[in-house]
Amino acid sequence: MNYQLYTPVVFLSAERSDQSQEENEKSTYLLSSILEDQGFFYKQVDGCWQGEPETSFMVAAADDTELSELLKISQQFNQDWILYRNEHSEAFLVSSIVYEKEKLFKKLGVMVQAHRDIALAQESYTYDRENNTYYIVR
Repeated sequence: MNYQLYTPVVFLSAERSDQSQEENEKSTYLLSSILEDQGFFYKQVDGCWQGEPETSFMVAAADDTELSELLKISQQFNQDWILYRNEHSEAFLVSSIVYEKEKLFKKLGVMVQAHRDIALAQESYTYDRENNTYYIVR
């Protein structure tokens, strides 16, 4: 699948800073298996969230049903938020905790491709090894 900037995707991880490297590796493998078993189109990427590097997944999210399903999956790994990029490249944090039966969206800005040096200077970024492309939110 081609993940152009106009393709809606979710970025999520199974890693937590309070887990050991071994626990994070097991969680990442389990998340990959769940995504595959449920038929999602995804690829593994390198993420950095609030200065902490992590293995993440870029997952195609064609509609609200898939977005909701990915939120449920993220809850299994005690993730409070996922990153959603819509078809206009707008980036949102989406809460996996339901407040009054509504999802909580927090707009962050626009996701753009960035030069390596610019991305690495950010607190949060994504690196797609397959395409040698860095993404940041501005």
